[in-house]
Amino acid sequence: GAERIDKRGYLYEIVANGRNCIDVDKFDYLVRDMQCLFGGKKSYNYSRLWHYNRVIDNEICYHTSVTSDIYELFDQRYYMYKQIYGHRKGKAVEYMIIHVISLHLSSFAEYAMILADKALGISASTNSPQEFQYMTDHIIKVIECSKDASLQSARDIIKRIRRRQLYEFVDEYLVPAYLTNKIPKVQASDIACAGNALGVDLNVNDIIVYDGRLNYNLKDKNPVDMVSFYTSSNKDEKFHTPKQEVSLLFPEKFEERILRIYSRSNDKQVNLAISQAFRNHIEHYSIKVPFSPASKIVSPSHDKKPPRCTSIQFG
Repeated sequence: GAERIDKRGYLYEIVANGRNCIDVDKFDYLVRDMQCLFGGKKSYNYSRLWHYNRVIDNEICYHTSVTSDIYELFDQRYYMYKQIYGHRKGKAVEYMIIHVISLHLSSFAEYAMILADKALGISASTNSPQEFQYMTDHIIKVIECSKDASLQSARDIIKRIRRRQLYEFVDEYLVPAYLTNKIPKVQASDIACAGNALGVDLNVNDIIVYDGRLNYNLKDKNPVDMVSFYTSSNKDEKFHTPKQEVSLLFPEKFEERILRIYSRSNDKQVNLAISQAFRNHIEHYSIKVPFSPASKIVSPSHDKKPPRCTSIQFG
């Protein structure tokens, strides 16, 4: 009953650990994805965490000798999200897939009826496990092969993906720590309304904003602060270990915020204007916005600030 569950609450920490985020789910996807991407050249070895742990007071605790292994776990997770899961090209494809099944209405904040819904019953399938199990990646192929005229726009986007004619990555900004929580969530309308030195009237539907955060899986906190340890000399007593007692080289910050801008337009002039408008918007909060080495946009100096618009174009 409930009493037994309380006494064995540590079992829940095995699969989905809400206390410190160390769980077999993380072991599984890190090892799986690294194996698929890098073969045997790069992987995460969780075997020491697997062996050097014990339950104390209904909590999974770890031996002090594996503290560095735990930091490595979160560091590898950060690396995968930074370099792989959040890759610029991968995100562009992700936005295009979203666009395939939900094209925008005239308002940037609204979505049209899902184009493939009538033909494939995507929304309806969420009410039936039997139907939902078939909602896999194959629906992209179904849309691609369909003769339904209403899906032509979706097929055109899929064709662009096949030809690697992806939405254009325009610019990005790694938000300084002191501004992380001061800059409000950036919307496409903010950029469309920010003005640009080229005088281009920006269509809000051309602009895609990725406003994301990368961390050690516990927002801006250090998850290892939530881990209890034990020693060989006393295996029944648990305690916390401050990171400065383990190494002075561990990170001081545990979360970063990245603003990344994409464009659905292939017009270089439009994309340059989007980049300028994005920087104009950010410069309301920051004195200087350094250019991203990853950006393809080389923007001229725009010391003279253009006027901000009072209306938004939705196309």
